[in-house]
Amino acid sequence: MKKIGLILLSALMLAGCMKDFGEDITVIDNHWAEVAQGDEDEPIVFPSEVFPETWVHVGDLETRFRICNVPTGILGMKKTRALGQSILHYPMNYLILTYNYYDVPVKMVYERSNLHRELAVRPDAAEELIRIFDETRIDISINNSTGYSDITLQDELFLELFLGTGLVPGLDTGTNKGKLKAIVERKKDERLANKETFSDLALIPLAYMNERLGLGLKFDNDIVNTMHSFTMGDKLFGK
Repeated sequence: MKKIGLILLSALMLAGCMKDFGEDITVIDNHWAEVAQGDEDEPIVFPSEVFPETWVHVGDLETRFRICNVPTGILGMKKTRALGQSILHYPMNYLILTYNYYDVPVKMVYERSNLHRELAVRPDAAEELIRIFDETRIDISINNSTGYSDITLQDELFLELFLGTGLVPGLDTGTNKGKLKAIVERKKDERLANKETFSDLALIPLAYMNERLGLGLKFDNDIVNTMHSFTMGDKLFGK
């Protein structure tokens, strides 16, 4: 009888936890209606930033994507730079470190995130993303990006892979191409000069951008071969 009582008590506690978590998910779902998103120049505030304790318990991938999907009304009021800065904090950026091919999660995000799709079709997206890319740097001492210049490894690498996919038109043409080439070269040299901090992982997205956007920079053959081993490139996005 005592054993049965303990089992019943455990079941009741579990049911209570599930109920509480269900209520928390509802709170997150209401985030877009209740949390102020600032003016047109301010980046988007995601539910994971407001409810971090609940976010970590959302295990289902599709639920996470659903929670992160920004309503079109919010997207429409934001300037392109604000959308570009918003993807630096996109909660699903971490996925690039969980797949064998680093660019597969980029396609997953693009297909599920109206933020990324809206950004890609903005006529000034290429110019604004190049400016943002020029301003960012990896801070390996932080686990979450709180600003829009010093950001986490995963947020920076996701940005670079997103640019390299070619989903945003105009990055590889005219003056944009020259600006992007100079930034990629600078970041490559910075990471090569600090090998104690940066492994080859931090060079793969730069090599990816260089090859797919035709920037014409020279990367070590080992880095290029490694990049080919861990990205799908043309098989996912075409040329």
